[in-house]
Amino acid sequence: MDKLLDAICRLVSNQHPNQIRALANKARTLSSTDAGRLAGFFNSQAANHVLSEVVEEWRQAACSGAEFAGLLVGASHGHMSEKARENIELVWSGPDTHHVPVRRSEQVYIELIESAAESLFIGSYVWVNIPKIETAIRDAIERGVDVRMLLESSDKDGGTFFRDTVKRVAKELVGATIYVWPLENRDSGAGGFPSMHAKCVVADGERAFLTSANLTSAAMDKNIETGVLAYGGIVPGMLSRQLLNMITQGDIQAYSQAAYAPPAADSGPKVIDIKELDQNRQYSGSLLIGYRNEKLEVDETRTFRVLAEDDELPPKGALVIILGDKPLVGRYLWQKQQSMNGERTYYSVTMRGQGSHNAIEVEEINWPMFRPFAVDVS
Repeated sequence: MDKLLDAICRLVSNQHPNQIRALANKARTLSSTDAGRLAGFFNSQAANHVLSEVVEEWRQAACSGAEFAGLLVGASHGHMSEKARENIELVWSGPDTHHVPVRRSEQVYIELIESAAESLFIGSYVWVNIPKIETAIRDAIERGVDVRMLLESSDKDGGTFFRDTVKRVAKELVGATIYVWPLENRDSGAGGFPSMHAKCVVADGERAFLTSANLTSAAMDKNIETGVLAYGGIVPGMLSRQLLNMITQGDIQAYSQAAYAPPAADSGPKVIDIKELDQNRQYSGSLLIGYRNEKLEVDETRTFRVLAEDDELPPKGALVIILGDKPLVGRYLWQKQQSMNGERTYYSVTMRGQGSHNAIEVEEINWPMFRPFAVDVS
C-alpha cells in the first residue's frame, strides 16, 4: 500500500485537480484487475508513464475501485492544500535570461527584513556593509524586532574583518546580536577546519530565504547567485527552530560571551538565573545571566555588564536588565511624556523583545536617578 500511495503522490503533484477527479470517477467503476483500462488517460506521455506505475501498484494492492478513487481525490486535495499554504519563489543574481521571472537577492533581503514584526535571524559567511540592508535592519530594531546574526568569526591569515564587523554593528545597529560558532565547538578533522557557511534569513518563523549569496555588494549585484524564498509551509519554522535550538544547546553563542565572560573557574563561569538577582545585593563587573525568552520560547544565556552609578545610560535599543518587584529583561526604549493638563511630566520606559511588553513610568524628578541594572555587552 505504501508504494501505491507514493506513486499516487507523484501523479497528483503534476496534474490539475479536475483531471485527477475525472480519473477517479473512471476508476471508481473498475476493479484492480481492470486497472489497465486507465492507460493513456492523460494527454502527456510523461503523465501516462507515472499513471502506469500507479496502475501496477493498484494491481498489487488489490483494493476496490472506490477505495482507489478515494486515495486519488484525497491525495490531490492534500497536495493542493499544502501548495496553497507554501509558496516557493526563485531568487537570482547575475545575468538575466528573461526566460524565467526572478527577483534580485538584495530586493528579497530587504523585503523580508521589512516584513519582520517579532524576530529576524540572518546567517552569512561574511557581511560587508550594504547601506540599504543595514537601514532596513536598523528600522526593524526600532520597531522592536529581535534581530540576530550568525557570522563566521575565524578571520584567515590573522585578519580583522570579523572584529571590524562587530565594531560596526555595535555602533550602527544597537540592539542586534551577533552569534558565532566557537572554535572549540568545531570538529577539525582530516578534511580541514569547518566553517559557518550558511546563508539564510528567516522572519517571524514564517518567511525564509535560503541563498548562496553572502551579504556583500558583489553577491547582491555582480555574482551569479541563486536561492529560494519560502512563504508559509514548514520550512521557515523548521529553520527558525534549528537556529534557536543551537543557541539553547550552546552550539552557537552570542559573541559577547567569548569577549566579555568573567574569568572561568575550573567548572567555568557560573550562570545566574535572572530570578535569583537580588536588588539588595551589590554586584559588579560581568555576570553570565540565564533567562527565558518567552517570545521566541528559547532559553538564553548572555553576558551583562553591571552599570556603575557614574556610567552613562545605555543607548535606546540596548538589551538591559531592570530590577524592580521582579527583574525585567528587554530592549530598552524611553520617551518623555506629558499629561493632557500639563501638570505631570514623566518618562515612559518600555522593555521589548524578550516577552510581553513591559512599560514603566518614571517621574521626571526621578529620571536622573533611574538606571538599568546591567546592559548586554554584545
